[in-house]
Amino acid sequence: MGKHITFIGLDVHKETITVALAESGGRDDVREYGRIANTPEALTRVVTKLQRVGGELRFCYEAGPCGYGIQRQLTAAGHGCVVVAPSLIPRKPGERIKTDRRDAVNLARLHRAGELTAVWVPDPAHEAIRDLVWTRECLSASYRERENSRFLLKERNSLFHENGNSDNITFMKTIVIANQKGGSGKSTTAVHLAAAAEAAGDGPVVISDTDPQGTAADWFNQRKQSGIETPRYSELSLDDLAGRVQALDQAGAAYLFIDTAPSIGAVNADLFALADLILIPLNPTPADLRALVKGLPLIRESGKPFQFVLTRVRPKLRNNDGAAMALGALGLVLSSRMHERVIYAETFAHGKTALETEVKGIAAQEITALWHEIREKLERENS
Repeated sequence: MGKHITFIGLDVHKETITVALAESGGRDDVREYGRIANTPEALTRVVTKLQRVGGELRFCYEAGPCGYGIQRQLTAAGHGCVVVAPSLIPRKPGERIKTDRRDAVNLARLHRAGELTAVWVPDPAHEAIRDLVWTRECLSASYRERENSRFLLKERNSLFHENGNSDNITFMKTIVIANQKGGSGKSTTAVHLAAAAEAAGDGPVVISDTDPQGTAADWFNQRKQSGIETPRYSELSLDDLAGRVQALDQAGAAYLFIDTAPSIGAVNADLFALADLILIPLNPTPADLRALVKGLPLIRESGKPFQFVLTRVRPKLRNNDGAAMALGALGLVLSSRMHERVIYAETFAHGKTALETEVKGIAAQEITALWHEIREKLERENS
């Protein structure tokens, strides 16, 4: 007869731990043991009671914000304990209801069946180093944001007010680049327009990024490593969008370009409320036109001016003129287009734009023309 083993699933939260038991050799005898406080003393009492039954105790719980203290306590007491990768826990199709009891029971059952995937548990020294690195990254991000603000404050009384265009633009203009569909060229459009504005002497220009992928932020970091300081980058806090945008305005920024996530939802609705212009990059394809139908109502509801710009346009494609005519009927499509060019992708990957790589090239010409058209529209709106 094999050794008796009790498999124990722990659903761990900040204040409580829900405990479930599965005995070895059984199939349906998984039961909830109860709920205890998430303290070392409470956990020790439960372990002591379970030990009285005899046999081996094997614990498991999901990796999460509560850390590895429980695993270390149980391991130090001589018991097996694995920390489980949440994303690799088997789930039944259609199983959507989650409760503490269900999670604990499921963990105990799967632990007994050997179907859980453990994560590596760092020792205290590794964890301390990881926390130190994380803290350094947070401080570095805070430092970059402060330096960006300092730069804008410094330039407020020089570059901004000496700019010949300051008679037309007397306060910051916010341009939000948004599209429901990924792959439309949002980030490429955002960084190239920001660079074009700086090249035209319309700065200081700031670019920001609310896309979780951080594409524009990565571009800026690559750009800074190459020694190019403009356009500036500033992080936006979704908890205080209006306050952050106002701070950039007061610091003297002339234009703020905001790259967004490939969806049009609640976050973008908040951004639209702050926009002076919503720019919608659009591939002239049936798929992109169909996707546009889903996001257009929310853009219209914002009450803010919006324009379409055709991107990734390929020569001699019938869809180009068809899309332009369909949007042109609304009077909302810009005449300047961004064509499908290798230089856009190549320069973007290195934190640059077509404007620096081929100053007089056709890509630089079309992006400059697009920026001039957008600026003139903003000036007409402001006049």
